[in-house]
Amino acid sequence: MAGETVSNLLSRQTASEMGLVKRIEQVSTVFEGSNKMKTEPVKIHLKEDAVPYAVHTARRVPFPLKPKVKAELQRMEEQGVIERVIQPTDWCAPMVPVMKPNGSVRICVGLNKLNDNIKRERYILPTTEEILAKLAGASIFTSLDAASGFLANSTV
Repeated sequence: MAGETVSNLLSRQTASEMGLVKRIEQVSTVFEGSNKMKTEPVKIHLKEDAVPYAVHTARRVPFPLKPKVKAELQRMEEQGVIERVIQPTDWCAPMVPVMKPNGSVRICVGLNKLNDNIKRERYILPTTEEILAKLAGASIFTSLDAASGFLANSTV
């Protein structure tokens, strides 16, 4: 199939008119509540010789970005993506705000020191056949925007 042109038998409009495809707004019972994935928090296993790292001085946020950074942090906290930490902690990574092309701010974190100290888990990607077998009998399919998908619940 490499290099071949593939075309759909039905357009999206025709498939929608036939009731074969529905927009996510039309299937309100699929995703109710928050927009977070309902999974158990990830447990990060540290190497035995791991030495905690905490920045002593926060990176400075450029003055023109401060309102956008504050608003984004507040939005993330309200949605339960992040939580405020007010007690001392062994691990603390620097925050780095990055401008998106649309003018909003993406909050990034420099986790280099933590990454150097974690045990890597072995995960073998499933084959296409394994995935297709799990989809047998499914009636609802979706395409998801994985915006901020790297922000996961994790504990050290």
